[in-house]
Amino acid sequence: SDEEIEKFLKGFNDPGYHGNSSHWIKASNADPPDAVDWRDEGLVTKVKDQVSV
Repeated sequence: SDEEIEKFLKGFNDPGYHGNSSHWIKASNADPPDAVDWRDEGLVTKVKDQVSV
């Protein structure tokens, strides 16, 4: 439907965002690590065959 296409094209809509990135606040319960090795998390695939032509 037209509504579905419009929703898809507009992408993610965060209800907490009000048009100014300076209003973003770090969640008080968030304690992110200094670094993440995505390989350890199993979220990176091995390099594929990259034959150049």
